[in-house]
Amino acid sequence: MKRGKTIGLGAGKKTRANKKTNAARKRKFEAKDLTTCELGYPGCTKDNFLSWAHGKKRRKLQGDELATCAILACINCHDVIERMSPEGMLAIVQSVIAERGWS
Repeated sequence: MKRGKTIGLGAGKKTRANKKTNAARKRKFEAKDLTTCELGYPGCTKDNFLSWAHGKKRRKLQGDELATCAILACINCHDVIERMSPEGMLAIVQSVIAERGWS
């Protein structure tokens, strides 16, 4: 029995915006030679399993915060700040961005 191709709904507005922002952010970080975890907490994997850690939960980001309020973090360090209060998470991300000198 032959099965037909399943047609899904596709990516929504937020997903498309996130993919576009991630691609631009990746180019910017690589141009600045920033390709390792910016946090370096105990258990940090340095340049393995990297992701974008935002200052707020993604669903709470507004305006250009998707592009400007993010740091590069390994999954272990990202998990540490994800467990913090929203205020603590935002403070950490903002301090790393300020320390690096560009957003």
